[in-house]
Amino acid sequence: MSTGNIIVTGGNVRNVPQVIWNVPPNLSRAGAEWYVGNTNKTVVFAQSPTLQLAVCVQGELKIDIVSKNHDHYGAIYNATDLEQWGITNDETLDEFVTERKRFVYVNNPWFEVFDANNSSGEEGLYVTHDLFDAVQFTIEYLMGAQ
Repeated sequence: MSTGNIIVTGGNVRNVPQVIWNVPPNLSRAGAEWYVGNTNKTVVFAQSPTLQLAVCVQGELKIDIVSKNHDHYGAIYNATDLEQWGITNDETLDEFVTERKRFVYVNNPWFEVFDANNSSGEEGLYVTHDLFDAVQFTIEYLMGAQ
């Protein structure tokens, strides 16, 4: 059965929330840059018997590509663009941004954890740039709410 979702933990385990990934988890791609532009902004959905939380990617990605002389070569808007420049994971992205100084962030995305049942548009419960940090927060929050 292929639904596009990967269930990481099951709700039938005592006090462990069910976590459903809308994209396959990739430990080398924890940054929000990799998840911008997906049709579904909810990357992870987690639930306990009393609460449902969603980890959503927010904001936009724009990274200007420049030379050492600051000539502008173009811009990156999503993971496909990153891959076209040979960026395959967080480590190589960090290398291009910090060591080679070829990428200049104009806009950067982030993850935000929301109460999935709250449709009032209130601010999220937690903000981070690391997907696995957001998932850890979500699981701990759900376990504390039980």
